[in-house]
Amino acid sequence: MAIDPLKTGTASPLDAARLGQTAANKGAQGAAAAKGAGTSAPGGTPAGTRDSVELSADYRALAARSADAAGAAGEAAGLSPERMREVLDRMKSGFYDSAQVRDQIAGRIQQDLGL
Repeated sequence: MAIDPLKTGTASPLDAARLGQTAANKGAQGAAAAKGAGTSAPGGTPAGTRDSVELSADYRALAARSADAAGAAGEAAGLSPERMREVLDRMKSGFYDSAQVRDQIAGRIQQDLGL
């Protein structure tokens, strides 16, 4: 891009060529819009069509295994769904944010790690 500190108002040859391209592009876009007027929905998709997503069988199987593993992990840890809800409610209420509870948690983690 050429900089004209005196702002003489004339475009450099490179700028003139670029401006010409812009005008040509706008003309092409206008022609395309006129050709497809009324057949395009917002976002440029043809009117009357909808986006869709197809999930592969492999993905569905992976999602099912992940859900099963999450449930099994809770059961293996001895957490029933009721106990899990209780823990989540305590987290939301800030029960675990007290210094006393944090100290107990840290102590149990140290025991579990053998420290």
